[in-house]
Amino acid sequence: MASSVPQNSILNESEIEENDKVPARPQLNLSGAAIFQENYQGRDPAILLPNQQDDIPLLALDIGGTLIKMVYFSRHGDPLVDDKQKRYLKEGLEVSNGSNRSYPVKGGCLHFLKFDTRKINECLDFIDSKQLHRGGIYWRSSEAASKNNMVIKATGGGAYMYANLFKERLGVNLDKEDEMDSLVAGANFLLKAIHHEAFTHMDGQKEFVQIDENDLFPYLLVNIGSGVSIIKVDGNGSFQRVDGTHAGGGTYCGQGMFLTGCKYSFDELLELSQRGDNKLIDLLVGDIDGKMDYSKIGLSASTIASSFGKVVSEKRKLKDYRHEDISLSLLRMISYNIGHIAYLNAKIYGLKRIFFGGYFIRGHACIMDTISYAVDFRSNGEEKALFLRHDGFVGALGAFMSYEKHGLGDLIGGPSICRMIPNGAPYVRGTNHGSLLAGLNEKAIHHEAFTHMDGKKSFVHIDQNDMFPYLLVNIGSGVSIIKVDGDGSFQRVDGTHAGGGTYCGQGMLMTGCKYSFHELLELSQRGDNKVIDLLVGDIYGGMDYSKIGLSASTIASSFGKVVSEKKELEDYRHEDISLSLLRMISYNIGHIAYLNAKLFGLRRIFFGGYFVRGHPCIMDAISNVVDFRSKGAEKAMFLQHDGFLGVLGSFMSFEKHGLDDSIDGPQISRTIPNGAPYAEGTSQGSPLAGLNEKISWTDKLRCLVNKVLSVKGGAVKLSEVETYIPAAARIRQDKRETSSSILKGVILLLVYEGVMHLPGAARIRESIFEFLAFLLACEGVMHLRGATRIQDSILHHVFFVLAFSMYIAYSYTA
Repeated sequence: MASSVPQNSILNESEIEENDKVPARPQLNLSGAAIFQENYQGRDPAILLPNQQDDIPLLALDIGGTLIKMVYFSRHGDPLVDDKQKRYLKEGLEVSNGSNRSYPVKGGCLHFLKFDTRKINECLDFIDSKQLHRGGIYWRSSEAASKNNMVIKATGGGAYMYANLFKERLGVNLDKEDEMDSLVAGANFLLKAIHHEAFTHMDGQKEFVQIDENDLFPYLLVNIGSGVSIIKVDGNGSFQRVDGTHAGGGTYCGQGMFLTGCKYSFDELLELSQRGDNKLIDLLVGDIDGKMDYSKIGLSASTIASSFGKVVSEKRKLKDYRHEDISLSLLRMISYNIGHIAYLNAKIYGLKRIFFGGYFIRGHACIMDTISYAVDFRSNGEEKALFLRHDGFVGALGAFMSYEKHGLGDLIGGPSICRMIPNGAPYVRGTNHGSLLAGLNEKAIHHEAFTHMDGKKSFVHIDQNDMFPYLLVNIGSGVSIIKVDGDGSFQRVDGTHAGGGTYCGQGMLMTGCKYSFHELLELSQRGDNKVIDLLVGDIYGGMDYSKIGLSASTIASSFGKVVSEKKELEDYRHEDISLSLLRMISYNIGHIAYLNAKLFGLRRIFFGGYFVRGHPCIMDAISNVVDFRSKGAEKAMFLQHDGFLGVLGSFMSFEKHGLDDSIDGPQISRTIPNGAPYAEGTSQGSPLAGLNEKISWTDKLRCLVNKVLSVKGGAVKLSEVETYIPAAARIRQDKRETSSSILKGVILLLVYEGVMHLPGAARIRESIFEFLAFLLACEGVMHLRGATRIQDSILHHVFFVLAFSMYIAYSYTA
């Protein structure tokens, strides 16, 4: 028989060996659990266990790449328990759990603490000082070398990475619990047992939500740690990990450290963001459209069009930007993206409840507001983001309760909360839309579409009688995702502001603003992202996370490795930074595109836009995401003229405005509605519309220039414009060779058209222009002499896609 153990006593290992049996286990009673009333409004409030009788030290850990989360039980004599709490424990407990009830003298509390993973010794010192690990003497570890070894329940990748350290310092074995199992167990406990655990947070207003435990399932659980896991929970012990992203808390912290010179911790970065102004960093709709709202599609002038996009057009250095503004811009980019992906998954699986947890949130108002805005906006107000008061401790709570799972059924009264089941799929492997669609829907080009996987390019034959419907993903400064049902029939269904402008803006800042877009891409070809990114193997001690199909080389958190290393920004190679950033942006775009294809049941996804520009790494990253998530059922397809779709559509649309004499031969395109950049509908059309053909070209160009000058960022002054208006009219009449003057006028036209709204091509070199001119001449669309002799002065007024202007220039001189 097992010997009895007096309350408050602890047996040492020699006593256990002598008895050859483990003493009777004290029991943990979770019935009646509630938030401790005296700390009701605080962060991570203690959870009262009013019916707990046995006094036993017990704890569980969630050891992540950035933080260690601890849950431990204490009944009395705890230096962290204040006098008021001690008085409640001694004199009777008043708790709020739907009604006011008094409990006799008994009970204890679950406490919640965090430690920086880089300072893990502080965590070990705390455990040792309070002798919390001694409670593990009552439980057997499945991995224990002998049956009397003490154990601590632990989850997270650090349970593998730091197992030897715990053994050496404390003499305990870390009994490893699966992360997904722990997350779901912890969330189910909080949502079913704790009153006022869940709440909404919108525009700074917090409102608690009553959860009916009989109507809880199904729901979506989004856990935001270094990376992000998205889990569909169908009931007690029934769940599936359906999605995730590696752009999470580790990304925010890692990039934030880079962009602020590695001077701040996670908490300090969050604090900085509260004093920031992201409008100084992000490109807004108003910056593109002259401070006007895009009211036709419901976008205000303050809407972010491209995160970090404003950096591209400004000739400033990293030191010229405030750390507060950088932190807020980055925080909103990461938070909005997480809310966006979570909503798409909820839509796909028909779920109405989305709960967000994880220590990235930590009750931060801006994070919660941004996530809430993303869910509210995309669902048209039909769904709300829900948050948890113990957001960062969900996994640790689940691990704490798992002592019951291995035959310890008396530890938790009632039905078990979670069972072992397979997890879902992993999340990663190893402008003007009318013009865009007109360009893509032109069906006469053989060998236009191709796939690109693992460096191999394969052309795809497109049957023009069976090409609809498809998804078009145009990647410029931001990203537009368009569902195309036929010629002239389409809808902009989604988009993201983390696009080419984000890559270029962040890349410039992280590398000291030394490189152009093209140079950043070239740098990435010589990079090694494993130096920057936190991989699954880094978390799990070099092992795969085979249970959910993640290899050790899978990226778990973009820029996550930066958080754990004590390095300065200059210690990292620009090549590695560029590649890590490129893969993060590319993966994310492919991810969101695939979710939209799945949502609308589409099998073809075409990727275009000048961000792609035939770059193998970009195409491979996008292809891998689509291939993996669809289990090989879908392939990402790219276009030979990926950056020229919009201008091709504009070129073919002259007929629509009564300018059919500008195109020789058969009409290529009929009236094609111009799409809107952020939502369904049509654009406002070209400024050429409404200009009567009888008006002289001099007056037409003058009219267009006046309109352009009303838009913020007009390239030249009116006095300069006057010098080339006569030249433009003369060229129209006698087809003389193109001069730099007419090219300036064409560029102004395109700025107004919205075809080229990406800022910042002042540093484009003449060699690039020569190549583009040669390419276009070979295509047979440009026969202008002297097109490559572009003067230096034009460099101050053009964008990096000068090829657009070449197309339009030809149309004016044909």
